[in-house]
Amino acid sequence: FPGKDIEVNQNAGIFVTLNPAGKGYGGRSKLPDNLKQLFRSVAMTVPNFELIAEVILLSEGFRNARILGGKLVSLFSLSKQLLSPQQHYDWGLRALKTVLGIAGKLLRDARTAAAAGAGPRVDKTMEAQIVIRATRVTTLPKLTFADGRRFADLLNDVYPGVEVSDVSDAELEAAIQEVLEEKHYE
Repeated sequence: FPGKDIEVNQNAGIFVTLNPAGKGYGGRSKLPDNLKQLFRSVAMTVPNFELIAEVILLSEGFRNARILGGKLVSLFSLSKQLLSPQQHYDWGLRALKTVLGIAGKLLRDARTAAAAGAGPRVDKTMEAQIVIRATRVTTLPKLTFADGRRFADLLNDVYPGVEVSDVSDAELEAAIQEVLEEKHYE
């Protein structure tokens, strides 16, 4: 556009965000210096995971959101520190948000069942059980066997005295049992 005047809208802005090039971000490269000069750097801070978890839990309908959010963030932090470093482990905001979304769905299902008389009333203990169940459902499948045991111990430490039963599917279990018997497996 050499030689042409371009009108700039003072109410508009262009923002460029980049994940850092290097470890953990495969295939990324640094922004060339000639492009860096065109933009003003802005310092970023680490988000407040506890506040984010609390707000999402509140929006999902949890009454005990502050305590549950704090415990869940503590669990993720301890897991990141104490479990083995695996490339596929994610203890960041994306994984936390996934757990919170699933916990919200489980809470809605529990409240619907309670309203229909098909389940118990949702109280503080049940809310904690729901968060634990959502955490286990999303996290255990990607952990190594040894880390799975350590993670179960961490869950017991962070949520002491809260008993959680595994999610089960009676129809699936019956079908598996039937096939095992047909094939004469033990």
